[in-house]
Amino acid sequence: MTGGMVVLLAFSLMSVAPLAILTAATLGAGLIRLGLGVMQSGQWTDDPNNWTRTFDEPRPFEGIRVVHSWYKRTPHFTDRHLCFFELSLDSNGVEVMTRGRDLHLSMTTNLAELGVGFPAERPAWFKPEPAEAFTVYRSWQRPNQVLWIERNGSRAFYMEHQF
Repeated sequence: MTGGMVVLLAFSLMSVAPLAILTAATLGAGLIRLGLGVMQSGQWTDDPNNWTRTFDEPRPFEGIRVVHSWYKRTPHFTDRHLCFFELSLDSNGVEVMTRGRDLHLSMTTNLAELGVGFPAERPAWFKPEPAEAFTVYRSWQRPNQVLWIERNGSRAFYMEHQF
């Protein structure tokens, strides 16, 4: 091997090395996220952190009070979760929950017509009934995100599932 070939080989290895290091680092970070996602699985009832788990916010905005919450995340490398909230909302809370979360008024309250998969596993207190007593909002981007707001009161029920 001549001196020029050694220099060329060394230069080639130097240009490939950063790519190999970047690939290894990316793979390592992905494996860490995978491990953390699995480790963060569980089920939490009336846990103050359920709000953060669901909405990625430190606490509810003014006008929103959490009455009950239930959150379940399954051990999987993707985000698989199911959550239910019973809320008390004032007018500001209604605004934040609907407009702030891109939820739109639904023309029906019937679950079958909504096309929402209503999970069999849900807490006993989650009862947005009778259906005609509630106005229903849902996300167009995330169809399994639904909010029921009592027409003549301040109760609201929120459900979201990602599977």
